[in-house]
Amino acid sequence: MASAKDLGVEAVQIFTTNPSSWQAKLADPTTARAFTDALRAAGVRTVVSHANYLINLAGSEEPIYGKSRAALIGELERGAAYGLDHVIVHIGSHKGAGLESGYSHIESAVHAALAAVPADGCPRLLLENSAGTGDNVGGAFEDLAELMKSLEDVGDRVGVCFDTCHAHAAGHEMSGAEMTGDVIAELDDVVGLDHIFVIHANDTQVPAGGRADRHWHIGEGLLGEDAFAYLLNHPQLRSLPFILETPGDEHIEGRRNLEALRVLL
Repeated sequence: MASAKDLGVEAVQIFTTNPSSWQAKLADPTTARAFTDALRAAGVRTVVSHANYLINLAGSEEPIYGKSRAALIGELERGAAYGLDHVIVHIGSHKGAGLESGYSHIESAVHAALAAVPADGCPRLLLENSAGTGDNVGGAFEDLAELMKSLEDVGDRVGVCFDTCHAHAAGHEMSGAEMTGDVIAELDDVVGLDHIFVIHANDTQVPAGGRADRHWHIGEGLLGEDAFAYLLNHPQLRSLPFILETPGDEHIEGRRNLEALRVLL
């Protein structure tokens, strides 16, 4: 809370469990909610969590798929206990089984998780676009569109988190304002900007189509300041929470990246 107030942030992303372990403790509702309430009292408008990195919703291999389904339910349950706005999850890899298989497993896991956690007080589940590495689902905007279509019956409980680094790495070149504008126009046309609820603002040193997930400091990578200025001032995106995932200490590099974004408003 002190860090949030010191940095003057309006959006915060947390982990509600160890993101690199299947072991997860139940959240004490009173303590969890007090934590989030304190953040909001410090001026934070949006609080989200990032789900466990081990989760693979697109794969069929057991026991990983079963563990992933159970972990996703746990993420939403803890998110509800914390009173979060959104839970963001990496979609995962179909592991060579093909996109149709991946879509089917993702849809099944998401439906099961939302059925297990009451809608009242449950955070919105956001599927994050991928860097297109290997057999990962979500690098193509068509993947996101297909998933949003298959989840229309729970459309008020799901959405997309758009990561700038991932999009560029997946082949949607965002070097500068003009190319970023083209990508956002494509995203709107294929997916719909109304499905976007959070922006992960990350520069990258990976060339467009390089298919590697490596975040870098704002304005110091291949996207550049103009790309972020375009996003921050886009009429349909400017009101969304922009969350940094750049490397380094939050009070040193993190502060520098925050200031780099603020001057572009």
